Amino acid sequence: WNMRKGYAIAGPGSGLYYDDPTKVDPVKWRCEIRFPVPETCDGQGNVIRKVLPPQEMAVMSHQGGLGNIMSLTYAALFTWIGQNGYTYEAGEPIREIYRTSHLDVTVESDMVTEVQIPVRKV
Repeated sequence: WNMRKGYAIAGPGSGLYYDDPTKVDPVKWRCEIRFPVPETCDGQGNVIRKVLPPQEMAVMSHQGGLGNIMSLTYAALFTWIGQNGYTYEAGEPIREIYRTSHLDVTVESDMVTEVQIPVRKV
């Protein structure tokens, strides 16, 4: 849609995940796929423009394919959150920023995904 409309993609793609990964099977997660676009892009149909609010996040980069992102990166982040006086801000979407894509790398181990989990101090 972006390319057909002539808008340049202004940064890495990302996903917003609305379900608690500790309680919902990842196959059933409700999500949105996002690409940064210029402010002049308003969207059309199922494509909408959103501005995400700033939030306090626990952030960690995941190196490699997405097959083990839950057991490695998500598990480490949730452990850090619990050990450092924070709690997952349930109801707020978790963000995954795809710093590289399968189109950018020749081997899966070179992929980088930044996981951002919304938190609040308890």
